[in-house]
Amino acid sequence: LSSLDGLTVSQEPGSLNATAGENVTLSCTFQNTNGSRANVLWFRGSGEDVVLDSNHPFYRGRLYVSRLDEHRQGKATLTLSKLDKRDSGLYHCCIEIQNEMTGMGGGTDLRVMRRNQS
Repeated sequence: LSSLDGLTVSQEPGSLNATAGENVTLSCTFQNTNGSRANVLWFRGSGEDVVLDSNHPFYRGRLYVSRLDEHRQGKATLTLSKLDKRDSGLYHCCIEIQNEMTGMGGGTDLRVMRRNQS
């Protein structure tokens, strides 16, 4: 749970274990009482943050982000399909409502295991 300039963003779950080849969905919820337009960005890693982008060759065809109508209801999701071990890392959502309020989720630590690992 983290807030910046007044917007509180809750990101669930805090950590997630998955197996290569599976799909996972990360979610963030935030106060959007007026149903305002909200911009949602997803970052991965620390320091050199990567904005997760469906046009990026590594993510092409397997990255799905929530739509504007969901953002107006205070919900944002990121779904990654066909997980790869290289998808492991810390993911954060960043929400900006009408260029005024910004908030960042506390992060989800995703660990992707190989299929045959116990």
